Amino acid sequence: MNRPLRILVATPLPPEVTGGIEEYAFSVIDALRAAGNEVQVFTTRYGPRAARSPAVYGMTSVRARDLLGRPVCFHPRSYRKLFGLVRRADVVHVHMPFPFIEAVAAVYARILGKPLVVTYHMDAVVDRSERGPVRWLHRAAERLYRVFSAVPAVDLADRVCTNTRAYALQSPVLRSRMDRVIVVHQGIDPKKFGELSRPRAAEVRRELLGDRYTQLVCFVGRLVPYKGLGVLLDAVRHRGTDRTLYVIGGRGPEEPALRRAVAEHQLTNVRFLGFVPDRDLMNLFGASDLVVSPSVSALESTPITLLYASAAGTPVLGTDVGGTGETIPNDGHAGLVVPPRNVGALDAAIGRLLEPAAARPTPAPPRFWSDVAMDYSNVMVQLRLSPADRPMPQVDAHPATYLGPAETFGGK
Repeated sequence: MNRPLRILVATPLPPEVTGGIEEYAFSVIDALRAAGNEVQVFTTRYGPRAARSPAVYGMTSVRARDLLGRPVCFHPRSYRKLFGLVRRADVVHVHMPFPFIEAVAAVYARILGKPLVVTYHMDAVVDRSERGPVRWLHRAAERLYRVFSAVPAVDLADRVCTNTRAYALQSPVLRSRMDRVIVVHQGIDPKKFGELSRPRAAEVRRELLGDRYTQLVCFVGRLVPYKGLGVLLDAVRHRGTDRTLYVIGGRGPEEPALRRAVAEHQLTNVRFLGFVPDRDLMNLFGASDLVVSPSVSALESTPITLLYASAAGTPVLGTDVGGTGETIPNDGHAGLVVPPRNVGALDAAIGRLLEPAAARPTPAPPRFWSDVAMDYSNVMVQLRLSPADRPMPQVDAHPATYLGPAETFGGK
């Protein structure tokens, strides 16, 4: 039997910050620790510090400055601490993008002979909705980051994990390095899933619809430009203020502009819910007739809200960006995938999935974070073997419906 691993996990933001990368990283960390592994965490001091104690994670947090929306470490002491942590680890696991820390951790791992696994969550790309000098500044920073941080980290990694093959093939960094890419599909939190109560979902539905509406369409996520909510509002305008209520859950910098658009176009059937607590998420999805993620940019890897909604048995609608088309159903019954920024296609898909005759789909068996952690554990255990003895994970023939162990598309 293999002894427990000593794993160093480097992730850009602490668990107190709410976001997709943070949920992914710390959910996998929790599951790896529950399996008996010793996990040390290297992260930054960023955001409020109250939700989880650093002692729980064996956490080393270092100072960072915000540079174009990313935490960047400048102090030499941070890199000395990182070196000591890499030296004591059996395996190093880096969540990207973690500007410059990822490349330094990769160099340290190579020098010290430690296997390196990176999880490539997304490309750090320019938000195409921006204009003027800010956009050019972001584009220059994107190129510098890619050359001096992302590419070196990926080139030095023993395995590069990504949520979907489709996203890897679209990525300017990964598509020429598919020989070391492994697909590890995302999971969902069993605690959140366990909050689903059909009676409570029915109560939420009655509270939201009242006597005025008969159908409920839901979006939950950060209100930022790449989520494509402007396109969704255009589709609502096209459909008119019928007896369908559209609810938008979440907070973010785009909220004022979205509220102005709703007021300007008199979209009386659009309602903002604000932040949706975890305890309410599954019941909101269970109450809905359709959950939509109209993303417009590769900044979206895989909208995890659609995974939760599918687990609740609610039809989902996404756009063909990142790996969305590989992870949600596209059968016109349990879900559809449409081109991004296409108001007509989004409108038609909403209408099709809201057809009165359509029965709710049978929920797919959930894939939990413990399943994801098991995939990572298998990869890490294999990397401790000599290169000649490392088995290759199995290739799955149907990645769009795949819910089992990790897939590979070549090996190092």
